Amino acid sequence: MKPGLRRVFFFVYTIFFVIVTPILIVVSLGYNVDLKNLELMKTLKVGVETLPRNGSVFYNNKEIFKTPGEIKILDDQVVNLSVQKNDYQFEDFVFWSSQEKNTVVEIENLAFLPNQGQTIDTFDSFEDVSILSDGYVLLEKDQDYYIQEFDFKGLVGEKEKINNSSKSIITDGKWDRLDSGFYFKKDQQLVLYFDVVLDGWEIYSFQSLGIQVESLELFDDQNLLLLDDRKTLWVFNIVNNNLRFKSSRVNGIDNTESPNRVWVNKDGGLYFFDKKSKIEDLDIAQENLYLDDIFNYIPKDVESSYFEVANVGQGIVVLADERINYIPDFNKNRWVYIADNVANLGTFNRNVYWLDNESVLWYYNFLNEDIDRIGTIDLDGGLDLVEFEYFSFWNRLFIYSENSVYSIWIDQDLSNENILKYSINEWIQDSKCQDEIIEKNQLCIKDGELIKYNNLSNF
Repeated sequence: MKPGLRRVFFFVYTIFFVIVTPILIVVSLGYNVDLKNLELMKTLKVGVETLPRNGSVFYNNKEIFKTPGEIKILDDQVVNLSVQKNDYQFEDFVFWSSQEKNTVVEIENLAFLPNQGQTIDTFDSFEDVSILSDGYVLLEKDQDYYIQEFDFKGLVGEKEKINNSSKSIITDGKWDRLDSGFYFKKDQQLVLYFDVVLDGWEIYSFQSLGIQVESLELFDDQNLLLLDDRKTLWVFNIVNNNLRFKSSRVNGIDNTESPNRVWVNKDGGLYFFDKKSKIEDLDIAQENLYLDDIFNYIPKDVESSYFEVANVGQGIVVLADERINYIPDFNKNRWVYIADNVANLGTFNRNVYWLDNESVLWYYNFLNEDIDRIGTIDLDGGLDLVEFEYFSFWNRLFIYSENSVYSIWIDQDLSNENILKYSINEWIQDSKCQDEIIEKNQLCIKDGELIKYNNLSNF
């Protein structure tokens, strides 16, 4: 190349680099460049990634791109986007495009929910009564009850007849899981459990004890802690049918798995007992006090027996008398109020979800210290029958009511503060479903069939 031509080439390249590179940088940050007025224009950039790919994104009723892709929106306005794919639930989001600052929203790993399930097995002449955690289904035939295991391929093994010495007639309804092989049905005061001594399933009715059990916790493979409607705490040995008084004025009991403890709400204080200790040593005394005076502020007119403790981040959250408090491990006395008017809660990593008494779903992220109002859930049953489950692979929160499954896409690692409204799907209706996702499968029973719903695609 001639020296003169080389200089011209170098000069043109330098000018191109100096002018174009800054433009490329600001565009990559989400800005639009108005070359006519020589100014930067702030935008809302929304990126969408779905599972499976090739979902359609609609803006103002027009398809604007296939996923994965993105859109930039100017001006102060409310933005409605719909993400759709045939044979799957639609996902509708509302965003706020604010010109006060440049904003990026990422809808990542949005797993579509299939509209239809697949029947993987049937119960023949047996009537399905309920589906339990840990992969069990409760069946009935000629007023006898049976347990059978299942997985995402279908029924496993033989039906096992349940010893029902109390002749209880089991109705539809929720069974709370105490541990693997222990389940409680509060409305009928029944416990269904596997007796390791007799090597079989048993149904036990608390009605024979003469108390009304409000809540209970499994302490070991024989002993249960029972809290009755008079706030009396009992120890019940289910093997020898022995009931012993433990304490009065107890407002709630619950347990956590890590650490493996039973928690007690009594006289304004929070007590705990490690399950590795002996049941004979269980005593609500000063040495078992975790935190004093945490509940004494509760007005008497909102006093409730509902009590829950859950691990979150570096501490625990406690729901008592419709109020959530966070107690950090590193300084218990610096506990923090989060919300009131709370009906129940769920946690996952550094996040807390709850439904208030008006069925509004809320979400608190400890990393961002941010509370979001997700929206109203039109539940088909009582608030006390709700379970939460977060499936991180799909970035989805699942809410299980008595006969329905609701799901909301929420990325717990992003603030996404410009999302005004999340998409709340009532995914599965009129079915009894297991309250967890197993290997990307949701398992349910309906009309004598075992049904699975899945999305096996990978990102």
